[in-house]
Amino acid sequence: MAAARVPSAREAGAAVQSPITLPPEPRTDTERLDQVSALMERLRAKHSVGRPWSDTFKLVRQAMEKRMMPESGGHQRLLHCLETIQKVIKVNSLPGMVDRLEALAKHNGLASHLGPTGKECYITSDMFYLEVQMEPSGVVSDVRVAHHGEINPASCPELTQILSSTGVSALGSAARDAGRRTPHYIEGNLEEFSKHLEGLASLYKLPGDSKLKTKVYLALQSLEMDLAKMAQMHRAATNVSIEEVILQGVVGYVSPRMGGHLMTLKYFVSPYDLLDEKTKSTVTLNDNNVPRLLGMNAHVMIEAAAGPFKLPIAPLIAGTHPIDGTGMPSFSAISNANSIDLPACFYLKFPQPLPLSDTAMQQIQTKTGIPVTHVDTMGPLFELIGHFTQGQTPPPQPGSSTEHAMYYCVVLPDQRHCYFLNKRAVRQDGRELVGTLVRQVPFSHPSHVPAVLAAVRRQLIYNALLDSCMRRCLRTGITDDMSDYYHFEVSPLADFSFTVTFQHPLTDSMACGACPCQWPCEQ
Repeated sequence: MAAARVPSAREAGAAVQSPITLPPEPRTDTERLDQVSALMERLRAKHSVGRPWSDTFKLVRQAMEKRMMPESGGHQRLLHCLETIQKVIKVNSLPGMVDRLEALAKHNGLASHLGPTGKECYITSDMFYLEVQMEPSGVVSDVRVAHHGEINPASCPELTQILSSTGVSALGSAARDAGRRTPHYIEGNLEEFSKHLEGLASLYKLPGDSKLKTKVYLALQSLEMDLAKMAQMHRAATNVSIEEVILQGVVGYVSPRMGGHLMTLKYFVSPYDLLDEKTKSTVTLNDNNVPRLLGMNAHVMIEAAAGPFKLPIAPLIAGTHPIDGTGMPSFSAISNANSIDLPACFYLKFPQPLPLSDTAMQQIQTKTGIPVTHVDTMGPLFELIGHFTQGQTPPPQPGSSTEHAMYYCVVLPDQRHCYFLNKRAVRQDGRELVGTLVRQVPFSHPSHVPAVLAAVRRQLIYNALLDSCMRRCLRTGITDDMSDYYHFEVSPLADFSFTVTFQHPLTDSMACGACPCQWPCEQ
């Protein structure tokens, strides 16, 4: 009898593991489907007794906690992907809305927690908190905001409206057509709500403890109260239209701070702003129809500054009657009782940098007593206006035809114009007309705002007139195909005026017209 052979360790391990042998490659579609069905049956038979989903979730969480963190760039990309996925997922329940609010709070560096009933979500920081009240379905019923030191939170209708709207999904529409119960989802603008959270947090981005930040917030609050009262007194004293309030009001048209949106002063609209291109008619403004983004706006804010400034922490307007026909009020004198030294300053911040001449900047600095430091390098004002109004002026190349001049072609219904803007020409006093792009203007007293807006308005009238020459294609020079154009040369004359030189249409002589830009109160 032959002796039995002892299997090797590799053979023994292979016998224990019993590897699955794949069947031969199927030849027809029927064989392929049969093979897949057989494999699925074997998998179901092997895992017929599975773990409950709760155990699976627990194991996944433990594995994720133990995993090594990816490199910083990959981690940020992963977070971005997760945020993108969250934005497209419809919220249709209370837990879903809570999860989304908590994610928005974390994205903006804020904390969050649920209230005792489970239907209130609190979004908190050291200086403020939001209370989001929800119905059992997850629809937001109210949003309240409280800042540091305020006992009772105040309801914010704008934030409530942003979060409370609902809609019907595509599946819901099909269910409605079939006569079944229609599932709704919460259609709130969560991205806009996140911007409000960011705005609220930015109110307190200042160095210092909570006591100092509270005083800074009180200063901003008192300034807003004075500006709102100045607007009310101007309306009561003049009884003018909304358009005149924007153009001539001491503080323009005031939109109060709502949620995370700062107080906004609408101080200028051009004729183009009031033209509806679709209907070819003029936009009619009233108290119920003043688009937030119409015209030129300035945001009222407070930010850290280099040096201490004595800022009011209580309203300064004394009395209810204006001191003149413009509605300008009288102010209480600055004292230690109503003001305090703070390492911050008030600012009028422009959504886009404004081109201001050096003269306009000097007028503003003379009134406020504070240098306008947040500016770009000085350059030809005509070129800056081209950048701002059209966004198409290329940087001049040394030796090019646009280094000293710009050519704009305007095609009208019955004629064609070419405007030659001599940006290097000097004024009557021999100085070049230069300016810079200003992003924000610092000030320390509410009475500074009317003077700042007056200087900016006068500059914008000048810019709007020049913009009428720049509203079409920028050319690099005169070409042969422009023989039928009327040619005009635009040159600076003074700080807020320019000349237009052209060939007289009835004679062979040259004609010149001066265009001074004056504010109505200066006429």
